[in-house]
Parts: sequence; structure tokens; C-alpha cells
Amino acid sequence: MSVIILAFLILMGRLWFLQVMEGKHYGELSRNNRVRLVKSTAPRGLIFDRNGTRLAENR
Repeated sequence: MSVIILAFLILMGRLWFLQVMEGKHYGELSRNNRVRLVKSTAPRGLIFDRNGTRLAENR
């Protein structure tokens, strides 16, 4: 029983440390970790069906 209580206290202490003591640091890291949209043109080709009929082409 005391091992479980000790493990729980260690876990709570670590969570407190991360939230209170290091919160600003990790908050800044999360603000800088955003998704950026980058437009890039992909080379496309012609698409044919099994009979050789063109289904799609470049514009």
C-alpha cells in the first residue's frame, strides 16, 4: 500500500513541477509548434483507362 502511495506522490510532484515550474516554457513550445500550410505544385500526368481512353489531363 505504501508503494502505491509513494508512486502516486511522485507522479503528482512531477505533474506539479511541469505545470507550475515549467509551464511557461512548455506553453511557449506549444505556441511555436503550429501547422504551417505550404503550397507546392505537384507534377501531374495523364490518366488513361484500360482501353487507352484519356480520363484526366493537366490543365
